[in-house]
Amino acid sequence: MNKNGIQEAGVRVNGVTVLLKNAGGIVLQTTVTTTNAGTAGYYQFTNLAPGDYIVMFMTPTGYNETTPNTTADNNDSDADPTTGNSPLTNLVSGESDQTIDAGIYRPATIGDYVWRDTIALR
Repeated sequence: MNKNGIQEAGVRVNGVTVLLKNAGGIVLQTTVTTTNAGTAGYYQFTNLAPGDYIVMFMTPTGYNETTPNTTADNNDSDADPTTGNSPLTNLVSGESDQTIDAGIYRPATIGDYVWRDTIALR
């Protein structure tokens, strides 16, 4: 929630649409992040053939994408803020890549009025 590009514990977003694309950009599968307690925000594509894949995250209305690749570990956002796409990843037979994720945040707002304090004459 602080736009630092790092996944904090317990802060997950439910109901986000996630697309799996091949290297040519063709959508192969679609899923939605889970709303189940304990796994909120989780998605997974299974039974994939070895090959090159891109994961695309559809940022929900009212959210913005955070800064990607802020650290070298598995807790930073991988999604490009402009396209929503992860970098291309290559899977070999039997491999599982559980490191592709996206960080989003809800922008804050400050505002009110500027007004002139005058006495109303009758």
